Amino acid sequence: MPYASDIVYDGENDYSSLFRNVHEAGDYEAWKRYCSGLRKNKIVRMAFGASLGSVLIEPLNILSFILHLWGGESGTGKTVAIMAGMSIWGNPKIGALVKTLDGTKVGIIRNAAFLYSLPFAGDELQTLQKEYKGNFDQLIYRITEGIDRMRGKAAGGVEETKTWRNSFLFSGEEPVTKSNSRAGSKNRVIEIEVENKIIENGNQAVTFLTSNFGHAGKRLIDYLLSADMQKLKEEYEQYFAATCQTDTTEKQAMAMACILVADRILVEQIFTDETPFAVEDVQEYLKSVFEVDVAERAYQTVLNWIARNPVRFLDPKAENALNKGEVWGKILTDETHPERPPVAIVNKDVLCGFLEQEGYDYTALCKRWASKERIKRNSQGKYIHNTKVYGVKANYIKINMAQDGDADGFMNVDEEEDDGQMSLPFE
Repeated sequence: MPYASDIVYDGENDYSSLFRNVHEAGDYEAWKRYCSGLRKNKIVRMAFGASLGSVLIEPLNILSFILHLWGGESGTGKTVAIMAGMSIWGNPKIGALVKTLDGTKVGIIRNAAFLYSLPFAGDELQTLQKEYKGNFDQLIYRITEGIDRMRGKAAGGVEETKTWRNSFLFSGEEPVTKSNSRAGSKNRVIEIEVENKIIENGNQAVTFLTSNFGHAGKRLIDYLLSADMQKLKEEYEQYFAATCQTDTTEKQAMAMACILVADRILVEQIFTDETPFAVEDVQEYLKSVFEVDVAERAYQTVLNWIARNPVRFLDPKAENALNKGEVWGKILTDETHPERPPVAIVNKDVLCGFLEQEGYDYTALCKRWASKERIKRNSQGKYIHNTKVYGVKANYIKINMAQDGDADGFMNVDEEEDDGQMSLPFE
């Protein structure tokens, strides 16, 4: 569906408009020529690849993914690029195959389930800010899982669990992931910042695309139905392996390899004057392992926080003391080994409070930090040090402030530290 001639739509009225908008209009050759010009911009071409890549997700047995074009400037062509990609299948008009995201996550999920393999396109992600309070991690997880939660019926029993295996094309003014987003969220999204115009005459493009569309969809589906799926899987594996050789994660490589296979099919079947994308052409759009690693992002956030608040780590009892407020800890440097990074001894409650405020959980981070020598364990292997800072004994975390992650070991910190044993009165 919807290219099978012996099937008639007999579903819910809520989705009938979606079904009706998957059809042909205008002139196919004119569409090819016009879109060939649009595809000279690499970001627009990525939208085409993500759109066709949607129908490859199920046969390749990979996860759903999101392509998100974002940028604060209006009129750069983000929405038009998504419309161009959706014109493969049918009417890309806003409200037709491109939906406004000013709705609910249930609406997005149910539309995605109806589309199933065809891509879901959504415009103006920022309209969901109120519902998600600026953090879209929950939405990302829900829509890329490909299965809805179990829902009960008012009359008893449960609804049929909806599933989908498609890609999502979004546009918006800001990234869909944040600095404190979980690694799973970062992995599932290919985000591209649009800083300059990617489509010169947006109004002209919208007028053309909403008059000429839908011709490529049936041709591409016919090709896929007759294609050797085993060869397509082998091609995908080759792209996947090559993408994994870059500094990125496997899930990012999975999404990009799917887009690369789709781009090759588009070039072979429709835009024959072009050359298929190579991994090197799209590598800039992949997140690095460092960008995805939540522990590393949290560590850098803590270093920046310490750097912004140096007074809080000074001795309040010193002559002409600058610190007249709270004491958060102490920063120690090794004068005999200046090459060694300083150690920040930070009050545990203060650090945990800051991390929680930033959306991180210390308990989930400490083991990862310790494995990379970001923090120091005590003599019992614990992450907390019961020691004195400026004469005040409390629980502290010792943080290695090596910026490059290649620390030359912790310097010796000769603070008085409790060994965890109870002192007996007759000792």
